[in-house]
Formats: sequence, C-alpha cells, structure tokens
Amino acid sequence: MARTKVKVAAADPRQARTRTAVETPAAPKARRQIEPGALIANNQSARALEAAEAAELVTVLIPKDFRLTLDNHSPVEYKAGIDEMPVEHLNHWYVRAQGVEAYNPKAKQL
Repeated sequence: MARTKVKVAAADPRQARTRTAVETPAAPKARRQIEPGALIANNQSARALEAAEAAELVTVLIPKDFRLTLDNHSPVEYKAGIDEMPVEHLNHWYVRAQGVEAYNPKAKQL
C-alpha cells in the first residue's frame, strides 16, 4: 500500500493541515452469474402463480378490485370484471366477503 501526503485546503489558512492518505487498490467486482429462471424460482408470487395455473380454475364475476394475501404471504391482485381464479381462492373467506361469485354466462338472468 502506498502512502501519500495530501494537503487539505481550508477557508482559514491557519487551519490548513496535512493528512496521510492510504491508497488501496480497488478490488475487482465479482460478477454473479444468474441462472435463467433463478429469479422466478426464488419469487414466492411466481410460485403461487404456477400453483394457481396447475389448480382447477373457475370463471368468476369480481365486483371490485382487491388484493388477496395467501397463507404463504404472497399477494394476488384481482381486477373488477369477469376473470378466472382457482377454486381454493374462490372458497377463501376474504374473496367471498368481497362479493365474488362464480359466473355462468348461460344461466338465466332474472
């Protein structure tokens, strides 16, 4: 390590002083190799989405936007309108409290 003396300027010349600075070589930054799909595999929301895709889906009528937080603390957002969701989500108490109902377009409207 090389040591050099550096004169530090100050507003008042009586306060000028000399400091010894230690030069350290900058360590090269190691580049982390990220495997394809590693970010998705580590993301709980992506896992919840994959599980939802594998589950049985049902068409539902959603009266308003809401966010459902699953038991593994991953959020799933639903927008108002007609959409599909897993049966497990439809049976969740919070989804029922939001007024979500199974939708059948062929059923007679009274």
